[in-house]
Amino acid sequence: MKNTMKQLVIGLLALSAIAAEARTGFLISMNVERGTATGTGADLRLADNHLFRIRPRVFSPNFAFTATFSSLGNPNLINRLDLRLRGHTAFGSPRLMLFDFVAERYVDVQGINLPGPGLTSSVTRLYHRVSRFVSSGGLLRVRIEGTSHLILDQILVQSIRL
Repeated sequence: MKNTMKQLVIGLLALSAIAAEARTGFLISMNVERGTATGTGADLRLADNHLFRIRPRVFSPNFAFTATFSSLGNPNLINRLDLRLRGHTAFGSPRLMLFDFVAERYVDVQGINLPGPGLTSSVTRLYHRVSRFVSSGGLLRVRIEGTSHLILDQILVQSIRL
């Protein structure tokens, strides 16, 4: 009986691993709303040391930019969103915000911790109400705001269906 139960558990774990599906979002647009930027959205697609830099302007206290990702799938089938940022900030903690398609506004998710001196990664995993942040067409809008110089090498977004 114990052997049969072990085989059943192993079989269920194997099936759940096979059934999980991850989709990687594709960066389709980027817009700098406040601040001075060097680089383009193409610099954020791969972790290849082609860096995107943004900082506040001289008489502005902060910067803000948005990035839109496609190909994340049906929002009703997504159980988790993973957002990975690779970069560096000298001080402060830029804020990560996601567009809520139900409330039609950006929602503050958390601060981004990218301590120096080199490039480091920050991963945010969302499990709760993720369907609100992905449109019916599979789009995700990310907004990052901050008060210090931010250097990014990559923004990677994945939707996970378990």
